[in-house]
Amino acid sequence: MSFLEAILNIDESSAPQIVELVPKIARAYRLISQEHNAEYDIGGVQDPFLQVSTLKLLRTLRKYSPTFDKQFAEVLVICHDSVCSRVAANLKNGANAVLFECFQCFMALEPTNQLRSMVANVLSKFLSVKDANSKYLSLFNLNLMTKYDIGTVRIHEKTIFECLN
Repeated sequence: MSFLEAILNIDESSAPQIVELVPKIARAYRLISQEHNAEYDIGGVQDPFLQVSTLKLLRTLRKYSPTFDKQFAEVLVICHDSVCSRVAANLKNGANAVLFECFQCFMALEPTNQLRSMVANVLSKFLSVKDANSKYLSLFNLNLMTKYDIGTVRIHEKTIFECLN
């Protein structure tokens, strides 16, 4: 994934050929997130480094071709579901990294109602973590969310005030 990003950084004219690979990248992501191999499991998340790298690549490719939004949204749904189902209450750094990148990708799309509810779920997960760094990231993301859905921000108003104290 990093190799493909490096190619884009060196030569943006190769973007159309890389965008053609999106279905294969999405299929590979499904396999990464759904297969379970203890060797790559970190805190209940299957290879979070590769998942984050794949999500970053897809977010970068979206700049060059917004035509694969449906596939991108499917990947984000898979990402959200796989991370949240495996580490329901006990988020570790690997899960936080994947969910943070998932949120960044959600913000790259025009959020539909389904995506908004998933974003709210991801933010709730982040806000429930006791770690100050995770709370900071969640507040930062909550600020980004105000553009699309102020109602989500109002739901977490109490937590925002707690963080300010």
